[in-house]
Amino acid sequence: MKNNYQVLDPILSSSNVSDPEMSDQFYIINLCNQLLIGDGQNESSLGWVLGDLNNNGKVSEILPLAVFYEAKDLVIECVVNQTKPNIDNIEALISGDFNTINNYNNKRKLMLEKKGVNLVTIEHTMLDCDENNNLCRDEYKDTIQLKAILSKYI
Repeated sequence: MKNNYQVLDPILSSSNVSDPEMSDQFYIINLCNQLLIGDGQNESSLGWVLGDLNNNGKVSEILPLAVFYEAKDLVIECVVNQTKPNIDNIEALISGDFNTINNYNNKRKLMLEKKGVNLVTIEHTMLDCDENNNLCRDEYKDTIQLKAILSKYI
């Protein structure tokens, strides 16, 4: 059964990479697009994947999706090399930002499941990485891994 979802405007990436097309997430999504034979809608959101209510009882934000493949009812999320806590972001972790991210990830997953949309989370460490867990970007090896991860949808 094909669902008709309204995909909202792309959400700007908060990546530290100056050129988004050089980011690990872009690299992974590009390989997924090649395997799934089609372009997913990158950095989009669906109007019903919502964050928490604000103090006024209104939804404060629509949760972003890394890539959505409407024809396959599939969302792919990428978890790429996260910055290790340092003096500057320990306060954010203590203040609950880490819990907020986990809460939003769980909320996104539940909302997608309710609508029958499949969610595949790809961690960069599932692909070919060096000894420091940095993505090597070996397209041959990474494609083999992604084929196994996405086999249900290829």
